[in-house]
Amino acid sequence: MSIFRLFCSIVLIAFAPSAFAEESAQPQFGTVGGRCLTLFIGTQDFSKLCEEQLGRSLQPDGRTGVYFFVGSTHIITFSGRSKEDRTRDQTKLDSIAVDELVLNDGQGGKAGPQHISAKGTCDTAQETDKLYLVSCRGTLEKGTTFSASFQIDTSL
Repeated sequence: MSIFRLFCSIVLIAFAPSAFAEESAQPQFGTVGGRCLTLFIGTQDFSKLCEEQLGRSLQPDGRTGVYFFVGSTHIITFSGRSKEDRTRDQTKLDSIAVDELVLNDGQGGKAGPQHISAKGTCDTAQETDKLYLVSCRGTLEKGTTFSASFQIDTSL
């Protein structure tokens, strides 16, 4: 039952309008379970290190992020704003215009997280009544490509 509540929280965060975000003074964050299918930054393959959990945030200013957890400390975040224009594809539930990639080593050092300009998208689509696919792809500021996909399983 707790996984169901967690999934509902992620869905709420994913689809909350930006007006709701402005009313809330605190960022919202939730995680869901599933399996990481792919995680590439350029030619570096982080897929095998990717955890079986995906995070999603909604900031008070309307920004949102998709969090891929890598190993026990690292986080790769695809950050941007939800796209307002919706497609006719009824299985596509949400789309984020990614404008930044955040690399966090989890060490909390002086350097802090690394913010890299990016251009891309993160889409959430419904595959079945219990499976959802989050897929991100695009290009970093110096031309390096990125791609990531995660299958959310609400039956877990």
